[in-house]
Amino acid sequence: MALTLGSYLLLSLLEYLTRERSAAVRSPVPVRIKLGGQVLASHSLLVFGYVAAVSVVLGLLGLLWGWVKGPLGSGLYRLLQPVLEKLKEWAESLSGVLAKNPRVNDLLENQGQGADQGHFPSTRGSR
Repeated sequence: MALTLGSYLLLSLLEYLTRERSAAVRSPVPVRIKLGGQVLASHSLLVFGYVAAVSVVLGLLGLLWGWVKGPLGSGLYRLLQPVLEKLKEWAESLSGVLAKNPRVNDLLENQGQGADQGHFPSTRGSR
């Protein structure tokens, strides 16, 4: 955000300095410098106002999150605890079933040599 606002400030200043003017309505140098300083000051004030407003909003959101996070987290944990326990039991039973499977054990023991091994032939349905 600071990069966007900074580029806005720089481009608006460059636009002001390079604006086309007719030769007949040329103002003196001190007036142009004063007007350029006023444009720079007003745009700087606008940029700092945006930064201050965003900082306040983000600070308030941080305080609100810090206040809500504790009760919300414990409530969600109480709500999801049975689901998490079922997932834990399911994962443990799955690991027990996979530990008994000889193909899985063979695959885990020979991890680096799996590319040159063929498939195990299936004995079901073969004649």
